Amino acid sequence: MYHQIQHDTKNRGIDVGEVKLNLANMMKAKDTSVKGLTQGVEYLFKKNGVEYVKGSASFRNEHELDVKLLDGGDRVLRGKNIIIATGSEATPFPGLPFDEKRIVSSTGALELKEVPTKMVVIGGGIIGLEMVTLSSFGVVNSRDPCGAV
Repeated sequence: MYHQIQHDTKNRGIDVGEVKLNLANMMKAKDTSVKGLTQGVEYLFKKNGVEYVKGSASFRNEHELDVKLLDGGDRVLRGKNIIIATGSEATPFPGLPFDEKRIVSSTGALELKEVPTKMVVIGGGIIGLEMVTLSSFGVVNSRDPCGAV
């Protein structure tokens, strides 16, 4: 939207004044959204009697899990129905490990203190495409052997 307002609205008959990105306010809005969504899910679990366990788990059998809890310790969970919510994890490009300074994951990109003047986004998934909406960055889809999308 930011890029479109800066470069495309005039062609569509919409004149706008100076448009500036306020990164501090954008980050505050992002943090508020993440907190609200996280707390909303936790509230719904509590309201509906769903136990929310944070940790790494492996199945013992169809109805049992061995869990290494995030806050320490181990636990065995038993249940008729088990929801596996793995979240997502960025996959580094071969030979380019994340240092979260110059080579950043999507999580690191959301913590940048300023919008870079140049950036290559590797990956054409939804998060990669969201990254390019802040400017005119190039996108490289790592699953596409032809390179840039």
